[in-house]
Amino acid sequence: MSTEYPFTEKEATICWRLLDSLQRRGKHAWGYFDGLMSYKEPGAFDESVRYDTLVDDLLGTG
Repeated sequence: MSTEYPFTEKEATICWRLLDSLQRRGKHAWGYFDGLMSYKEPGAFDESVRYDTLVDDLLGTG
């Protein structure tokens, strides 16, 4: 992940909690935040059709 400025402590805490939440969900669900909305998807992220394209989709480089 790349940002134009370093994370604040609050933002870093939020990211850590979101990643921890994704790990707990395991193979049942995963999610992402595009800057405006949060999305939840079923299944495991690494088995998703979005796995290879999500970063490019979010950055608009795909």
